[in-house]
Amino acid sequence: MTWTGDEPSGRDKSQRRPRGVMYAFSAEPGKGSEPGGGWSIVSALAHAVDLTVLVKSEHIAAIREWERRNRVPGLRFIEVRPRVPRPLHKAHRVTEFLTYLTWLRSAERTATRLHLEQPFDFAYHATYSVYWLPSPATRMGIPSIWGPVGGGVSAPRTVLGFLGVAGLFDEVLDHLAVRLAAYWPGTRRTWKGATLRIAQNEDTILRLPGELRGASHVLNAGELTRVARPPVDGTQPVVVFPSALISRKCPRLALEALAHAPDVRLQFAHGGPQESMLRRVAKRLGVADRVDFLGKVPRAELFERLAQASAALFTGVREEGGLALAEALSLGTPVVVLSVGGARTLGRAAPDPTRVALIDPYDPRGARAALGAAMVRFVRRPVVDRSPNLDAAAAEARLISLVGSAIGCRLEAPPARSATAPRQFQDHPPLSPVASATGGDR
Repeated sequence: MTWTGDEPSGRDKSQRRPRGVMYAFSAEPGKGSEPGGGWSIVSALAHAVDLTVLVKSEHIAAIREWERRNRVPGLRFIEVRPRVPRPLHKAHRVTEFLTYLTWLRSAERTATRLHLEQPFDFAYHATYSVYWLPSPATRMGIPSIWGPVGGGVSAPRTVLGFLGVAGLFDEVLDHLAVRLAAYWPGTRRTWKGATLRIAQNEDTILRLPGELRGASHVLNAGELTRVARPPVDGTQPVVVFPSALISRKCPRLALEALAHAPDVRLQFAHGGPQESMLRRVAKRLGVADRVDFLGKVPRAELFERLAQASAALFTGVREEGGLALAEALSLGTPVVVLSVGGARTLGRAAPDPTRVALIDPYDPRGARAALGAAMVRFVRRPVVDRSPNLDAAAAEARLISLVGSAIGCRLEAPPARSATAPRQFQDHPPLSPVASATGGDR
């Protein structure tokens, strides 16, 4: 690595690696969704910099277990406990949001204390990270990295009818809350104060002031995903819907599309509050005999089903990142995707576009027919090439390069590895144990 200058003390920085503190409210090995995305960011940077990662208490047990099997010099995790009773952490979206805000305040105090003990070279806000909330990373007086941030995607008006009354109400409420929060002075200071701004998708970039857009970057956290393909043989004539059965994933649209896809069998590999409604819709559409409701499938089994499926279907109408889509792409599974937000970003990032069907959502009738036709195509003409359809190594190298430019250091990406396996940290001597932190205490 090459630094552009000396430390304030005059000591040559080239004698050590950069030190960073990362706000990672949600990060955990072996998980999907937000925890998996956070872990991918940690994994991408851990070989290039020394990293102190502040994480929420619910993830620390799995991380400590991971540390017992993996040794990475310069990587340590500190538990930060939110000042909200644990039973309320995920009781409701409102309490989850309050939990995050209190965690963020505690994490800022912890980061500030650690920075005084041994200065960091940069601060990184990884998760949760939305464009409409301020970040303490920009208040530490050192280079700050913000993102990949989301929150800028809105459901196309043409598909709102598929959400149902409750889903439509949630969509309108979220839209108003996000737009109001974006006017918070602290949020706008974060926009301008961040040394490096990274967005999950183009929609979020467009939410930033015009003068900042050109200096911001799009890199979807899903592009960092690495999933080991399970040892399965052959392809099954089924299409898997791996997302939760909730309004913003729009599973009803999947059923409407299935009505345009004769001979296709659809498997819902997750549960959710819309299951009862979907069963009724399937009967009304006359496709109930071609639909399987499997409930929430264990992660290992889900990967096996995806690896054997003719295709995976994604009809989310407000996708910011789309980690389930990234996992399907990493497995090499052909995908049929409603072209919205982060799902569009990930679909366009695939090296082999012939295994990705991006469907325009702005014509509801046309979208249903096009989704159905794409499913039929992949089922009737199974794709033989099941190599990973994401270039995680290139995404990691790009993230490392962006971070290096922001902190004034030329960072080296790790040696290229096979994209067929998830990132494996090298074996190193164990890290010293780090106690938990509540507020400013370890």
